[in-house]
Amino acid sequence: MGAFVFTFLGCGKEEVTTPVEETGAIEFHMHSNLGNHEIEAYFAIDSLDDGRKIRVDKARLFLSNIQLEKVDGSLVPLDGRIILTERGIETYDLGKAPVGNYVSVRFYIGLDETKNFQPTLNGDTVLETPSMWLGPSLAAEGRKFIHFKGKIDPSTSGNADTTTWKPFDFQLGTGLHHQQVILPQKNFSILPTYVHFVHLEIDFAKLLEGLDIAGTNLTIIGAAGNAGSLSNQLKSKTIEMVGYEE
Repeated sequence: MGAFVFTFLGCGKEEVTTPVEETGAIEFHMHSNLGNHEIEAYFAIDSLDDGRKIRVDKARLFLSNIQLEKVDGSLVPLDGRIILTERGIETYDLGKAPVGNYVSVRFYIGLDETKNFQPTLNGDTVLETPSMWLGPSLAAEGRKFIHFKGKIDPSTSGNADTTTWKPFDFQLGTGLHHQQVILPQKNFSILPTYVHFVHLEIDFAKLLEGLDIAGTNLTIIGAAGNAGSLSNQLKSKTIEMVGYEE
């Protein structure tokens, strides 16, 4: 229940004015995964759940337009927060939300048309990231919404010679990959004196599921690359990447 502000008038009278809504803190606690385990370090030899060897050099994505769903179905936007995830960084401050009971979280992969092409501003540690530009200039092609890069063994025999491994570089962006994710219902509460953590996992291995690793060109770069068939094939997989931590 919100607190009330009292305005004191003459003769000892007081008048109740606009109620002040109580709020509590909320954060995302996120792990960058390859299937059932976390990506422990960049440039380290790792493996997928099926045993295929892989080396991850980059695994990042943008989340925006984050909203909480209340019990009555109404939505609470989280103050325009934008997150750029990074392997090894687990907590992301989402600010404050009204105290109460909630049933779900929703957000978009990537950025809307305005934010995507918005010039970087000094001190903006999220959008001011030239390594996440999709092309040579921000104004031309906007930002990468997902960047997943590394090398993967095209065989399933556990070949240790990484010089024979195949490079992959998925730089996914444009309106094609600006998609909403609505997580399943999972009740939680925001309280005034606590920080509520929403525990999530980002499974980058989803982007490799079902691909012909040996026979497919595993490169999507720039707006032109995002207009190709592989980018379109990955569209349905991007919205499956983020889910609750199990």
